[in-house]
Amino acid sequence: MKATAQNGALLLTYYNLASVICQPFLGILADKRGVLLPMLLSTVITTVAVLLVWGFSHAYWSLAIVAILFGGFSGGYVVLRNQFATAIVGDLDHQHQELIVSGALMFLRGASSVGSGFIGTAVVSAGENSGIRPGYGAGKWRPLILTVGIIMGMSTVGGLGFLRRRGRKREARHGAEPG
Repeated sequence: MKATAQNGALLLTYYNLASVICQPFLGILADKRGVLLPMLLSTVITTVAVLLVWGFSHAYWSLAIVAILFGGFSGGYVVLRNQFATAIVGDLDHQHQELIVSGALMFLRGASSVGSGFIGTAVVSAGENSGIRPGYGAGKWRPLILTVGIIMGMSTVGGLGFLRRRGRKREARHGAEPG
């Protein structure tokens, strides 16, 4: 299928619809199971979608799969912010601290949104001279695919800190019990 403005708009539609649909599900999952599982789902699935599906994509249908997976799971990530703030503060009795942490996370999100435009432009420009050719990322898009995929993968690794914290809480509870 030829890359047209209409096809690109349709991919954005898939992305946005998946984001709107997945947000409540990730929020419910976070409320019921905690922040770790939905966060890992978001980062792992988007990493795989970018590095494996988009990287090796040579057809429109595979780009649609990337748009749906990336849109649903990265777009749904925003509903986890309050859960992150609660997890960082670690105590529901300190609501004012939770608001400060949430505000800081919102500020960082805004700053990264502004910065991502400049970074994205630089990364896409790095692949401009490659042109479209066979292989991973069709040549031209390889730097963008690797940058997005690696950053999402780093988010997964960073999120594993919640596993460490959970293990410490468990140890503290079991250590406090009479034995």
